[in-house]
Amino acid sequence: MEAKDFLPSEPLTEANKWWWKIPVSNLSLKKPLLSKGMSCQNTVDLLKSAKDTQQLLVTDEKEMYVKGIVTLDAVLSNLISGKVNRNDCAEKIMIKQFTKVKASTTLGKVSRILENESYAVVVSDDSTLIGLVNQNDIFNFITKNNECNNAK
Repeated sequence: MEAKDFLPSEPLTEANKWWWKIPVSNLSLKKPLLSKGMSCQNTVDLLKSAKDTQQLLVTDEKEMYVKGIVTLDAVLSNLISGKVNRNDCAEKIMIKQFTKVKASTTLGKVSRILENESYAVVVSDDSTLIGLVNQNDIFNFITKNNECNNAK
């Protein structure tokens, strides 16, 4: 309910540390893009070899706006079920409904969203693509900055 703005965000408490009110734009966000015409097999190979990437963004021609997302799970499920074959274009199975957050959205709110979603697309005020955020991104930000703070 909080993630969809039906309830107000939980106030900063001891459980919600220093990072809670920092905007998601402070993270080093990636833009993992699906190459136009990439086959399902090539998509699986790419996602399996990628270190922290399980999703690829499908964008418009100028790579400014997100049309959808292709996930490793979706490609594998569709290949196994026979809905697509290895040589089909991966865009065929892109997910068109996904969570978008503005660059100014706090890490606290994004962390709440990511309790139920695997990822969120970060966009600017005019909806242009900034990047993709997942729990690993927030965790890495928190631990990296905790190490910096503890070293002082």
